[in-house]
Amino acid sequence: MKRSIIVLLWVISVLVMLLAACSGGSSADKPEDKVPDHYVNQTNPFNGKADAAVAGKTIFQVNCASCHGDKGLGDGPAGANLNPKPADLTEPAKNDSDGQILWHISEGAAAGTPGSALPAWKGTLTQDQIWQVITYLRTLK
Repeated sequence: MKRSIIVLLWVISVLVMLLAACSGGSSADKPEDKVPDHYVNQTNPFNGKADAAVAGKTIFQVNCASCHGDKGLGDGPAGANLNPKPADLTEPAKNDSDGQILWHISEGAAAGTPGSALPAWKGTLTQDQIWQVITYLRTLK
C-alpha cells in the first residue's frame, strides 16, 4: 500500500512537470519583452529627419536587405533558408518603441527570437548609424 502511494505521487509529479513544460510561457516571458533599462527610455535623435532616413536606407541596403529584403518584409535572398525566417520589419517599425528597436538591432539575436541569425550590430555600426536605420524603418509601410 505504502509503495503504491509513492509510485502514484511520483507519476503525478512527472505528469505535472510534463504539463508545465508543454504549456509554453506567457507572452511576458518572451525575451523581446524584457528590454533592458538602459534601452527602454531611449528616443531617436534623428526622428522625422529626412536626411537621416536617406542615410539609414543606404546602411540598411548594405547590411540588412540581403536577409530582410529591400522593403524590410523579411523576404531577402540570404534569408530564404534561415530558420527562423528574418523578421518583417514593417510591423516593429509601427508598434515598437525606439528603445525596443535600438535594443534588437544593437544586441542582435540575444534580444529576440532564440535561434535567430541576427548579428549584434553595436560593434559594427555606430549608435548614430543604428538610429539612422531606425529612422528609415519608420518610413516603411
